[in-house]
Amino acid sequence: QFQPEALNYGLLTAARWSVYHEFAYDFHPLVRGTIFGLYNPDDKSFAVVPSASYSVITNLDLLLLAMFFNGDSLTEFGDYGSTVFLRLKYSF
Repeated sequence: QFQPEALNYGLLTAARWSVYHEFAYDFHPLVRGTIFGLYNPDDKSFAVVPSASYSVITNLDLLLLAMFFNGDSLTEFGDYGSTVFLRLKYSF
């Protein structure tokens, strides 16, 4: 219900309280892995987003990103499910 206003203010979530943590590590100069989690303690729903990026060649990057959401129905993250994205980006 407050999601549009939260996005306008640049907030990660519309919840009154949330816990966010991120870890990132460069496994190799060409490979970087990250994972972040967002938890709503009021309704106990959460999101976990791991990703890995690889620099294929100069100016060409490959990103694999997954999004996992969990919670009861009608909670902040409970109705989103899970998804995986693959992106190939060329910069010039």
